[in-house]
Amino acid sequence: MDLDANFALAYSWMSNCLQRSQRSGLGAENARKAYALREKVSERERFGIEATYYAVATGELEKAAQTDGLWQQTYPRDGEGLHVDGIRFRRPGKLGKALEEFRAALRWIQIVRPL
Repeated sequence: MDLDANFALAYSWMSNCLQRSQRSGLGAENARKAYALREKVSERERFGIEATYYAVATGELEKAAQTDGLWQQTYPRDGEGLHVDGIRFRRPGKLGKALEEFRAALRWIQIVRPL
């Protein structure tokens, strides 16, 4: 696999960090950059970039959740998708689903990296 010379994944991670630190304008800008550069990343990385784009740049939370769901189906042993999905569901009326996703991610972490 080629290295991501344009750092699409880094833009996506920065987007999430900025969004969480109440700098949503910069978060959306970085999500759009990552989305535009996503062709050179792995399929797994593309799921994260696209889910972040829908959640942060366009506000399409249901589309982000669908992308996360496909990520989980494609990579069922990848806890990152579960964690991200839990973050997406942290909104009124979806807190039960968020808790379910975070618990699944925690179980995955305990399997992969036991304490």
